[in-house]
Amino acid sequence: MSIMKRLKTETAADHKRLESYPYFAAMAEHTLPLECYVNQLKGLAIIHGVLESALAEAACEPVASVWNDSLRKLPLLAEDLEFFKPRIEPDYMPAIEAALAMAGKIRLRSIEDPLTLLGYLYVFEGSTLGNHMHQPDITATFHLEGLTGCRYYESYGQQVPEKWRQFRQTMEAALGDADLHDPIIAAAHEAFAGLEKLYSVLFPMEKRKKSFHVTRINPEAGNHPLPEDEREIAAALTASNRAWALYPYYQARYGERGKRFSDSDTCWLVTLINLDPESLCQQMNWLVRLLATRGMPSIMLEKTIQLLHEE
Repeated sequence: MSIMKRLKTETAADHKRLESYPYFAAMAEHTLPLECYVNQLKGLAIIHGVLESALAEAACEPVASVWNDSLRKLPLLAEDLEFFKPRIEPDYMPAIEAALAMAGKIRLRSIEDPLTLLGYLYVFEGSTLGNHMHQPDITATFHLEGLTGCRYYESYGQQVPEKWRQFRQTMEAALGDADLHDPIIAAAHEAFAGLEKLYSVLFPMEKRKKSFHVTRINPEAGNHPLPEDEREIAAALTASNRAWALYPYYQARYGERGKRFSDSDTCWLVTLINLDPESLCQQMNWLVRLLATRGMPSIMLEKTIQLLHEE
């Protein structure tokens, strides 16, 4: 049996169980609250951000033959979140924590057995079929115009069947060896379990569990501290923008993903003011060394700190 047939057969129960969650019933009935939908986008952005980077960097021939940039969904999620930004309420922490738990497992797999990332990819590529069906529900529920605010749900438009056919062919060509199948199927089960946890907390929500989390700024930032004062966050983001405008090297070397890390790192710098001077310098020196290994001259960080101080 081919890998795609096994995946479909052996995850059928997972798929059915996930679709039974109240979140999807509320979506189909057009009663889903906006905060649930937006926090779903946030959670998926965390997961896709980590998964897509891991797939792109995997030193594994089958993964390289399947993965390509046309499969990326993070840019679509970022566009949807940007649309809702003026209306977004504080982050719903149980959903953020569920997404971070999935991201942690993806990172571990990328180190221990990157081939199994294809199990996660199968689950999310498969979701484009259902998303395409639900896109009209999203548009109707939140009174959206066209694809504004739901580009993730309409990832491939009318090309969904063709894109799925292409994905199936590349998976089967890359994974003809049946000895490779079991770990990938186990990873797909793990992905479904993670999504069950995410959707179980997304609806209904407990009103008291909201805050601001760094993944709002950078889905791949993990779980480091963020300033609690929104004015400090705004100052950090402005400083990051000014630094990027000052040094075109940033965009040329690191691209949009680098900009997200610049934003979240600058927000983290603000939190260091609560440390004693010795500890603050230790943390700063650690960041200087870390960024230097990634090709960033320390003078650029120094300038960012100066701009942050001005802001």
